[in-house]
Amino acid sequence: MKSTVIFFTLCFLFSVFATISAYPQKRGAVGEWRVARATLMRSMLYKRDGDTNSTDDSSAGGLEYDGPSVEATYNPGNSDNSDNQGNADGGNSDNLSLANNTNTPDFSDRKKTGSSSSGGSHSSGGSSSSGGQTTGSSVGAKITFYEGSTLENAFCYGNGKLPSYNAKSTDMIGAMKMSGTSMCYKCVQILCGSNSVVVKIIDRCATCGSSQDIDLTKAAFTKLAPAVKGIVSITWRLLKTCPGDGDWPTLEDDK
Repeated sequence: MKSTVIFFTLCFLFSVFATISAYPQKRGAVGEWRVARATLMRSMLYKRDGDTNSTDDSSAGGLEYDGPSVEATYNPGNSDNSDNQGNADGGNSDNLSLANNTNTPDFSDRKKTGSSSSGGSHSSGGSSSSGGQTTGSSVGAKITFYEGSTLENAFCYGNGKLPSYNAKSTDMIGAMKMSGTSMCYKCVQILCGSNSVVVKIIDRCATCGSSQDIDLTKAAFTKLAPAVKGIVSITWRLLKTCPGDGDWPTLEDDK
């Protein structure tokens, strides 16, 4: 019995000793595990934060404009100011090709190159009847008007055989790009919507873009459209003879 007690006592002491001896190692292992766990958690947090930052950067990049270059050009909408200009009503606006729809343009330099300038007008006047028979078909073209010093010394006059001519404000005349004097003294009927006017060509427009286009006096232009339109699309037809009641010079008939 005594020996049994001694045996269990020794076993108990041995287990206590073993436990005490192993405690530092166990504590070290636990500490190492905790460090490893903390390191792993930190790395996972860093990775998560890095992924989050990457996502934010890509989202910001997605908001950058990647389209065509933008030009800071102001383009106002069309507006018809003809009611405020005190000019003639003109033709159907659907038939007008606008070049300047805000201010009355200045076309005074249209004919200065290669020409001795022309006669022109500011007020209305003249005949709107066709007068004579037309020849051929209608021609599509554009018209504008000119003023100022270019109204003087019409090209078709002052050539040695005929005296020079400075247009009057009521003249219903026009200028065209021509070869020699091919269109001099000829009359054309111009149509713009429901409006019509007959003008006599007595001047040359050296700077006109097309040989079909016609520069008119402002008086003739406003028979067809408001001056504020500037440039309009029209059709015109050549007349076999000029009407006898037109407001234009007839110096070639008086020689």
